[in-house]
Amino acid sequence: MWREIEGEVIVLDKRTWTYMGINGSGAVLFKEIAQRTTVGGLVRRLTEDFGISERVAQHDSEAFVAMLESHELLSEHG
Repeated sequence: MWREIEGEVIVLDKRTWTYMGINGSGAVLFKEIAQRTTVGGLVRRLTEDFGISERVAQHDSEAFVAMLESHELLSEHG
């Protein structure tokens, strides 16, 4: 479960009742992931919105997805 509040994404893990606050580029990526955007789409969004290189955007996107996976905040079934 998640909500955006004043540019920050608040994610609530209902299994443990813990929450995570995500802001900046992470908030942009999280909202894209919630819309089932591919990693390629995440990379494009970061390069367009933040003016970073494709290589850096690829690394950052993969690292962000890995962090969400490590917290078990991604689901194959939505």
